[in-house]
Amino acid sequence: MLTGISVLLIYSLLLVSVESRTFELGILRMIGLNRVGLVQLLLVHAMMFAVPAWAIGLLLGQFIYVGAARTLSVHFFFF
Repeated sequence: MLTGISVLLIYSLLLVSVESRTFELGILRMIGLNRVGLVQLLLVHAMMFAVPAWAIGLLLGQFIYVGAARTLSVHFFFF
């Protein structure tokens, strides 16, 4: 469920970004940027969201795992 919400959030952020930059992207096309360059520009923008989110998610998951492992080992140790 969290994955679906995260994907939907990133999709909506990218969609709003592209819709708000339509004029700017049109100007870039008009001055000579081809479709491949435009797609690369949009992919780099998407990676600017995805890579930090991936890194933060891995770190946060590791911290949660360590905390849960310590908590569960303490509770199971006393039983």
